[in-house]
Amino acid sequence: MAAPARVAALILIAAPADPELEAPRWYNRLADLRLVQLLISLDMVISKREIMPLRAELEAMRPAWEQIRTLVTVIHGAQDALVPPGHADFAERALVNAKVTSIRPEDTGHLIPWTKPGLITDALIRVLPEP
Repeated sequence: MAAPARVAALILIAAPADPELEAPRWYNRLADLRLVQLLISLDMVISKREIMPLRAELEAMRPAWEQIRTLVTVIHGAQDALVPPGHADFAERALVNAKVTSIRPEDTGHLIPWTKPGLITDALIRVLPEP
């Protein structure tokens, strides 16, 4: 969004987009406590640090979606419990000047790179320039 002219194609994989759908959950708030941070994995601490400011960051990005004028592939599992599928709906509505392809596997959750790597490979092949 900061440099849309420098991007030839974009693939959004289980990406948060809609600020209205993002809010810290109870366990994110619990992970704010220093004692809890000592008991959980570093991955979970990092995840908590990403989630806490996310709604405000997505709200700040809202006006910039229309600046994207490229090929965009939205890949989002219909069963995603971490990033609700409504985020993909928002991205599709907000990308008013982009050519959007949507891939929504019904049997997939959030871990698309591990459960459906072929979807990502196929999306990359479609957007890469011919050799």
